Amino acid sequence: RITMDTQSCAQLIMNSLNTNNEIRQQAEQTIEEAKQKQPDQLLISLCLLVKDAATPPEVRQLCLIILRRSVVLNRLIQTPYEKIQPATREQLKTHVLDILRMDLQNPYKQHVVDLVGNLAASVIKQTSNWNDLIQLLAQWTQSPTEIQRENALKIFSHLVGSKVAPENFYESLSNVFVNGLSDSSATIRLASL
Repeated sequence: RITMDTQSCAQLIMNSLNTNNEIRQQAEQTIEEAKQKQPDQLLISLCLLVKDAATPPEVRQLCLIILRRSVVLNRLIQTPYEKIQPATREQLKTHVLDILRMDLQNPYKQHVVDLVGNLAASVIKQTSNWNDLIQLLAQWTQSPTEIQRENALKIFSHLVGSKVAPENFYESLSNVFVNGLSDSSATIRLASL
């Protein structure tokens, strides 16, 4: 049994990027075992690695990918998100909001949007709401920062595509997308489509 702290998680991620097949396969197998046996520690460690500016870029990117895949609800298999304790779910939501607020640029931006969208769909499907995220995204649709407006629209679009929504979501959202279509930025107009 491996201890799944941030340091050992970072080493596993690095090993899963190794060109040596044996090392890579062992690391991937250990990550899969951690998803089953230590999902709480794994998901929090992955978040902490993403938040740490000292984490190598390729490790950060793979952490985001593993997180995104771990928090999506899947009808066919039980994902790590479904196995974690309620307190860990709250910690995960806080960490993911922190990651979103970091305004990470490429190559991370789309991974962050996908992570937030997947987690939001899972949270809202279970609890019918994630007020902190919805409020933040509503503020960001009015932000002078283009990246925040774009990210908010993409995450809202993800929720629409996931067919989960908090109460009164669609009524409020139609105004957001209509306003986005008249934005001065072509990127925002495109994200509003």
